[in-house]
Amino acid sequence: MKISYKHLIENMNQSVGIKEISNALFQLGHEHEIDGEIFDIEFTPNRGDCLSIRGLLRDLNSFYDLNIESISGEIINFGNFKDKVVLVVNTASYCGFTKQYEDLQDLWDKYNKKGLIVLGVPSNSFNQEKKKNSEVKEFCEVNFNINFPLTTLTEVKGKNAHELFKWAKENHGKSAEPKWNFHKILINKEGKVQDTFASFTKPMSKKVIKAIEDIL
Repeated sequence: MKISYKHLIENMNQSVGIKEISNALFQLGHEHEIDGEIFDIEFTPNRGDCLSIRGLLRDLNSFYDLNIESISGEIINFGNFKDKVVLVVNTASYCGFTKQYEDLQDLWDKYNKKGLIVLGVPSNSFNQEKKKNSEVKEFCEVNFNINFPLTTLTEVKGKNAHELFKWAKENHGKSAEPKWNFHKILINKEGKVQDTFASFTKPMSKKVIKAIEDIL
């Protein structure tokens, strides 16, 4: 059965490359050949098959395969976070929730040695962040004595969002997409989204603390 790459993409409702689809088909046990953008497959893929391919692609695209640039320009490889619990928080300097930096630093101080990574992701997606990495870094260090990892200025929502946030939304649903600054995504030791917390939920709240302690 010959089927186009475009048809597969439309049925999966996911934008991935030909090579990734080919790898997923082999993983599912479907022999095939590729001629340009045409797949010659041993069966006729229906909607369910396409969703199976999509699900496999999602699983293969692991949290640990991702990386992000740090605020100082180095690459943070998430593969180094295996067997760790990671709390990802999109931050901003001019937000009503900016004081949550204090709680995030307290979390880092209390639980880092037990296996918690706090990852701050400065973002101007909601138009409340400084324009330069150097300015954000200085602001965090001077005002909150931050020493947990911070990333470069990063888009966290929409089509230009960093792959970390696209991955979180794809794997956990809309609740993983930041609606505002200081949205929190908790990732467990298996590299899966464990839970998410809204901006108004303080990092040192009983709810967040319990969720972290339960999976450390």
